[in-house]
Amino acid sequence: MKPIRVTMTAFGPYKQQEIIDFTELGEHRLFAISGTTGAGKTTIFDAICFALYGEASGEERSDTKFLRSHFAEDDVHTSVDLIFELRGRRYRVFRQLGHIKEGNKTATGAQIELYEVTEDKEIPCVDRFAVNDVNVKIENLLGLTKQQFSQIVMLPQGEFRKLLTSDTENKEEILRRIFKTEAYQAVVDALNRRRREAEERCRIGEKEQEKYISQILAVLPERAESLLFETLRQPYRNLDQIVKGLDEEYAYHDRQAAIHKTSQTKAEEAYRTHNEAYHSARSVNERFDELERKRERVRELEQKAPVMEHKGQTLVLAEQAARIEVHEEHCIATRKEEETKRLELIQAQQAEQEAKEGLMKAEQMYRREEAEEEVRQAAFRETEHLRELLPLVETINRKEDALQMRRKQMEKLQDRLVEAEKAWQTDKEKKTALDTEIKQAEERVKELKPKQERLADMRMQVYALQNYVKAAQGMEALTQDATEKKTAYEKIRAEFEALERRWMEGQAAVLAQHLHDGMPCPVCGSVEHPRKAMAQDAGLTKEYIQQRKYEKEKQESLFREAQARLLAERSTLAKLAHEIEQYGFSPDTAVQQYPSFVEEGQMLKKEVEELKKAEQLLSTKKEEREATERKLELQAEQKARLIDESNVVRMEYEKDNVLYQADLQKVPEPLRVLERLQASIKEASLRRELLETKWKQAQERHRMASENVIKATSGLQYAQQKVTEAVERTAQAEQRFIRALSEAGFTDEDVYRTAKLPESERRRIKEELERFASERAAAKAQLIALEEELIGKERSNLAELLAEVERLDMECKQARKQYEAALACRERARELQKQIEEAGQKFKELDQDRARIVDLYNMIRGENRHKISFERYLQIEFLEKIIYMANQRLHKLSNGQFQLRRSDRLEKRGRQSGLGLDVYDAYTGLTRDVKTLSGGEKFNASLCLALGMADVIQAYQGGISIETMFIDEGFGSLDDESLQKAIDTLIELQSSGRMIGVISHVQELKNAMPATLDVRKTKEGFSRTRFVLKE
Repeated sequence: MKPIRVTMTAFGPYKQQEIIDFTELGEHRLFAISGTTGAGKTTIFDAICFALYGEASGEERSDTKFLRSHFAEDDVHTSVDLIFELRGRRYRVFRQLGHIKEGNKTATGAQIELYEVTEDKEIPCVDRFAVNDVNVKIENLLGLTKQQFSQIVMLPQGEFRKLLTSDTENKEEILRRIFKTEAYQAVVDALNRRRREAEERCRIGEKEQEKYISQILAVLPERAESLLFETLRQPYRNLDQIVKGLDEEYAYHDRQAAIHKTSQTKAEEAYRTHNEAYHSARSVNERFDELERKRERVRELEQKAPVMEHKGQTLVLAEQAARIEVHEEHCIATRKEEETKRLELIQAQQAEQEAKEGLMKAEQMYRREEAEEEVRQAAFRETEHLRELLPLVETINRKEDALQMRRKQMEKLQDRLVEAEKAWQTDKEKKTALDTEIKQAEERVKELKPKQERLADMRMQVYALQNYVKAAQGMEALTQDATEKKTAYEKIRAEFEALERRWMEGQAAVLAQHLHDGMPCPVCGSVEHPRKAMAQDAGLTKEYIQQRKYEKEKQESLFREAQARLLAERSTLAKLAHEIEQYGFSPDTAVQQYPSFVEEGQMLKKEVEELKKAEQLLSTKKEEREATERKLELQAEQKARLIDESNVVRMEYEKDNVLYQADLQKVPEPLRVLERLQASIKEASLRRELLETKWKQAQERHRMASENVIKATSGLQYAQQKVTEAVERTAQAEQRFIRALSEAGFTDEDVYRTAKLPESERRRIKEELERFASERAAAKAQLIALEEELIGKERSNLAELLAEVERLDMECKQARKQYEAALACRERARELQKQIEEAGQKFKELDQDRARIVDLYNMIRGENRHKISFERYLQIEFLEKIIYMANQRLHKLSNGQFQLRRSDRLEKRGRQSGLGLDVYDAYTGLTRDVKTLSGGEKFNASLCLALGMADVIQAYQGGISIETMFIDEGFGSLDDESLQKAIDTLIELQSSGRMIGVISHVQELKNAMPATLDVRKTKEGFSRTRFVLKE
């Protein structure tokens, strides 16, 4: 990926639109990014990273809401437009950050676009411009995640050192993100989940097996000689013995079932024979009982026969009376009709008299109301006159209400005008006070920028002084340690040399003992031996000499190591001394100056913080002043509107008042009130309606009274005729009834009434007689049949027979119960045997599966002698490759002094290891922790490690085109030689085709660059950029 042009809008310190066109570099591929602290150098990296991934380049700036420029206008959106080249093709990505505008509650304006740029058009790279779709497409195009991009393309300020100095767990997280090894951790999590599931299944399987075994004691009777129950009493149960015992229980209960089945068959046969004999005897006894009941019933029926004959005679008379009952009913009906007609005649006579009296009263009322005609006409004229005045009075009342509203409106407008004038005066005084406060604050805030720059410089100086002071204090301890170890070494060396001489002399004495005159000496060859060596110390052995030699060599090693550390620390101290001298400090007084310098920096920091607060307050005051100015303008416009509105309302009021007075003169004063006029109209209308109603009622009453007299006369004549007809019909009916009594044989009406019965009673008596005759005949027939059936039979003793049957039934039930119990035990034994075998086999399979999963889980998560998980093993392979690539550059940068090596040491209480880093120092021949490197050495090692990682990722991902690298800070800790070698490394990288951009305050580095991207702050506070190319 190679950037072509980046356009930043309202981004960081860039207020408006800022365009950086990398094509201006021409053939130059190496350039520095230069500018003062806070000018926005790192912001350029953030903009490129934000366009590609939606995040800033460093973790400390991960919150995107802080990317918006505080110089930006409210209607300007923060956005980055990046055009980049990848494998010969150009792309444009546009990403706009949403923000909350003034007056809104939610952020708006977020937007994202991705195009492939051709010669004549732009082609969308995704179907829809959604954040997730565009992010996935960019990651696929580049072949790098955000974390990989930050490690190999854009190295943020201080963050690319993390891989060098972090502990194993942090390195693991870095390598996991970059090489995507989290899938292997997911495998561990999945296996752990499966392990827990397998253990839970085993627990359930074992619980199920124990459940079936525990059921044995509950469902099978315990036997003393049983192998099964003997096994169950053991503390440790054998599943095979339990299965074998259940098999024996099955055979035992099968035999018992056969025995009980034979007993049951015999008992059932005896029970069946005796039960049949009992039921036969009970049947005969029941027939004898029935014979006695039949005889008694026949006697009862014979005694009841006379009563039933009397009821038959009564029924005959009642039937005759029923045949003449219709004549009696007709006679009674005609008598009632005659009585009704006579009552109607009396009512008709009374109605005629009342109608004539009502007609006389109606005529009197009619003549009285007819005389009131003139009064009714006067009421009509009065009502019409009042109704004609009603519309005019309603208009007057509406005009009066309108005038009242106009007066209130004028009063309200006047009050609002007074309030607006007061508010305008108050805000005008507030603006004057704000102007004074802002002027004073601006004078004070002018000191902020110089003090910020001074504070930044002092921080760098304090950091350098702090490092020098720590190194100087450490130098004293190392010097003392080296002196002590040197003294100890020289002492033990002298002692060893003395011992060695004594031992050699002892060896000469041993050799002299074997020398004889005339024999050549094995050392010098002489045959004469005038002065033979004498034994000095017979207790000095070779083993003791070897032990003291080992102690001398060990002390020498400790001395050499201390001397190497002292030399390395002197070199570091010299570099740090050179660094503080550049800041104007003397190494001789640096330790004494450090506390006062720190105190001065703290005071300056406090002043800067107070000035920042003052700057924020100033911004708030300016915003408040702008709001007050806008408010004053609105208040002035409001005052003008109120004055115009008040004049218009006053003119309309005067015009409406003239028209109101003119209408008022047309209405009499007592009737000018609408309610009073309406009451008068209502009263006159009621009076008129009352008169009209009385006249209409009199007319209607006279008409109805006349009609009532005519109706009453006609009704009287009709009633007289109906009475005559009813008398004739009654006489005829009485004659027919008397003739029917005589014909039926009744002497008089009383005898008839005594014989008469209701139809229901007659029907009941008839049915009773029929039932009696039927029952009497049936009882006699049944008695004869039973007597014939029981000839030659006798009663039996049922109690004895029943007792024997019940005894045999109990024996049958007992035999059946024993048989069923034996069958149930046999089946339960077989069922439990099957269930326990199945549960045991299932538990065995589950336990085998659990063991496989646990072994695999423990192996892959690092529970082995190396304490290395499968994921860690892969990460070690990647780290080894990174170290190999990094050492090729570090060897050159350090003049062959340093070489990175992976460490297998356990860092934390036996936790997984293998990702630690040590450095081998060729000058001392020792390996030590990378954290012991100086600041410049750490930078070189970190840079080489980052470049090595870039090489490995590019090879690992395959097809990735890394044509650009940006490095943020870090070169200030290098001495001149190391800085030159770092520059040579960058030149070597850019010669391979890469574009290299470096942010640094080191002047020597900027001088060595062929081009510079100059970032400068304007007087207004925001920043601008431009490329400067060297000739």
